Amino acid sequence: MAGFKAHMAFGMLTGAAWAAFAIALSLITFWIAPVVFFAGFIGAFLPDLDSDTGKPLRILLLCTGTAGAIIAGLYLLETGQTELKLFAVYTTGAFLFVYFILGGIFKKLTHHRGIFHSVPAAILAMLVTLTILNNFDLGAQMKMTTSLAVGIGYLSHLILDELNSVVNLKGIPFVPNKASGSALKFYSNNHIVTLGVYCLVIFLGYSSFGLITDFFDEIF
Repeated sequence: MAGFKAHMAFGMLTGAAWAAFAIALSLITFWIAPVVFFAGFIGAFLPDLDSDTGKPLRILLLCTGTAGAIIAGLYLLETGQTELKLFAVYTTGAFLFVYFILGGIFKKLTHHRGIFHSVPAAILAMLVTLTILNNFDLGAQMKMTTSLAVGIGYLSHLILDELNSVVNLKGIPFVPNKASGSALKFYSNNHIVTLGVYCLVIFLGYSSFGLITDFFDEIF
């Protein structure tokens, strides 16, 4: 498995590359690029939600908690709620809920290299992001570009883990170690969890099917 610094560097590279590509295709403007870059960077750490300790999980919870607070603040602004006290309660509550409640649930229900290290989990991360963004008055291209950034960043983590797996503990290249195949997989040992992830992918994919097909029709 690749280390924290490697994932951080590769996530930044992937986020920057996708943002530049999106600008080149006129999908987003230069001013939106930092948002897309950040989404790709966050996506690169999402697979480590199943790691109970270490920097990746702490950074991940801090970032997702901050994102939750921002979403809560944007929701209040869109509904015309500008009272400072209410704003502070909602944003702080959203951060604490994500960091402690959702973080605690993930720690209890997941194990490292489980379903979070899989291709359907990467697709689910993209669709969940798209579903959240659909609640805001944003352009379709920005929604899709940001959601794809999360999915691409997620896949970059899995790919880096697999590349790292072709070197065994003795440092001999091209001899897969025991972790080989445990990142870019399509299911986990828990069949109920795997079924649940696939059901969510189908449901969320169907819900956003029109937006997704329109986006790719415009590109191709």
